[in-house]
Amino acid sequence: MLHGIKNSDLEYCTIIKVIADDGTVTGGYNSVNVSDSTGVTILVAVATDYDPTQFELNADGTVNMSKTPYKNTQGVKAAVEKAEKKRIQGASELTYEELKNEHIKDYKEQFDKVQFSLTDNNEICSVPTNELQLSYKNTVTTKSVDNKTVVSYDESAYANLNKHLEELHYNYARYLMISSSRSTTMPSTLQGKWCQSTAEIWGSCYCININMEMNYWFAGGANLLDSGKSLIGWFNSQIPAGCITAKNMYKVTPKSYTFENGKMTFADSTDDKDDVFIMHTKQAIMGTTDMTGSTNIQSAGNTAWLMYNLWDLYQTSGDKKLFADELYPIMRKAANFYTQYLYQNQRRTTTDTEKYPNGYYYTTWEGRSPEQGPTEEGIKYDLQLVAGMYDYTIKSGRNIRC
Repeated sequence: MLHGIKNSDLEYCTIIKVIADDGTVTGGYNSVNVSDSTGVTILVAVATDYDPTQFELNADGTVNMSKTPYKNTQGVKAAVEKAEKKRIQGASELTYEELKNEHIKDYKEQFDKVQFSLTDNNEICSVPTNELQLSYKNTVTTKSVDNKTVVSYDESAYANLNKHLEELHYNYARYLMISSSRSTTMPSTLQGKWCQSTAEIWGSCYCININMEMNYWFAGGANLLDSGKSLIGWFNSQIPAGCITAKNMYKVTPKSYTFENGKMTFADSTDDKDDVFIMHTKQAIMGTTDMTGSTNIQSAGNTAWLMYNLWDLYQTSGDKKLFADELYPIMRKAANFYTQYLYQNQRRTTTDTEKYPNGYYYTTWEGRSPEQGPTEEGIKYDLQLVAGMYDYTIKSGRNIRC
């Protein structure tokens, strides 16, 4: 058994069990020896002491730090129990063939939901992938014109390309999504679940200024609703922390509100539907919804953008119960935040009195387009994302009432 990380908030363990069909298995200090066996099955289970429910508030509303947020109080012992008792022991009760068949059945239930073909379904491609890639590279060209990438190709040459490569890319993407993201797992990070170190680039985090959105853009269209559902559990685990961030950074707290005669009226609320939350660019699983990490790429519009991923899951699945019970409540809480966030910034003065003689209304605070441009109030990136979020959240509410 391997375990780590010392002096870290999150601890993990890896347990390996070697099962020989016959012969002898001898365990050493850091090795396992198998002799005189005709077959060996190696089971590997990995688990952490992460606990998405471990987030407590004190009576004054501050976070209870006597218990590390999102960490099981049993520490690495909890990880060992998950890996050994719930995974290794269960797998040990099945033969290799049973494990293999169970895996194939589980995978095909997801993969077979979509059939995508640009070629004859009965044709088996004999051209190596590297040669297929080279044929596309020789046909499709890119060049930079006025700091923009221009793609060009000869239509007749493109029509003659072997489209198995495009099928392969699409199905490979579905393979990655199915294998790294399910309703019972955490969402896929920048590296999916294929992370080669404990100090991966960008912390192998959830970068929500573009990356996480991109990961899940195709999930609904590829009929991978179960993979997309991993977003739901993650959102719900982070909302309590995001509510604290909304209060501490933006003075936004749960409120009900009415809009009459052009005026918004707010009232403190303890109703769950009036809850609020906000997250920033470099997200993790430990409630880091503030600007921890990279302050130079932070933007408050990111959370609004992620709401589109939830809306897309409904649009592509048509599952009204899932939408009403699980998706819409999250979208509404995000919209609740932005309603107060924008209203607090409802009238701004400007030196451009010719264009804005009375100032301008309802704009976002300081933000920055992902890795582009200066940090300013009312950037188009934030405004467009928030406006889009309102469009489909309002439409969502109407759908539920119908």
